[in-house]
Amino acid sequence: MPQALVKLTDLAARLAPLLGEEKSQEVVVGAARALDILSPTLSVRDALRLLDALGKSAGMVGAAARFAVNRYAAELQLGAAATQVVADAADAAAAVERTKARPEARADRLLTARQLVSALESSLGNDKAQEAVLASMGRLSLDPHAPLTHESALKVFDELTHSPGLVGVTARFAKARLLLRK
Repeated sequence: MPQALVKLTDLAARLAPLLGEEKSQEVVVGAARALDILSPTLSVRDALRLLDALGKSAGMVGAAARFAVNRYAAELQLGAAATQVVADAADAAAAVERTKARPEARADRLLTARQLVSALESSLGNDKAQEAVLASMGRLSLDPHAPLTHESALKVFDELTHSPGLVGVTARFAKARLLLRK
């Protein structure tokens, strides 16, 4: 079976909805040069490596690349990555069913600031997510080292939803996920 090839322009097109066409082409070509990729076509593995490298960038470039690499991996149904996503989804569904069967387990469940950061970090990156959560907790006079009730965690996310840009959007999704857990 021949090795699938991916064009740099196709990778740029995956980033264009968030970054715009010109900026996407600029960052993809720059990342290709930084990784010593000289060909306009590359293997799927190199394409994912390039997107992963861009995903480590701060701001919108990193967020767009992290989203693109996750979506691209899912589309390709890459062995272990796709299997892990399916396994995680099955584990999450089983956990939801177990929690529904034991309502008393939900009432006493406390959350940590780290869990709130984890809910945001896939889109924002760890540093930005941690900064946002700690700032929000400070504005709400909450101790970042103390466990949070479900209601307190919702207040943190609610406060973050008023933030501009990607932080606010990501916080809205995190708040919705937390509401669904209750």
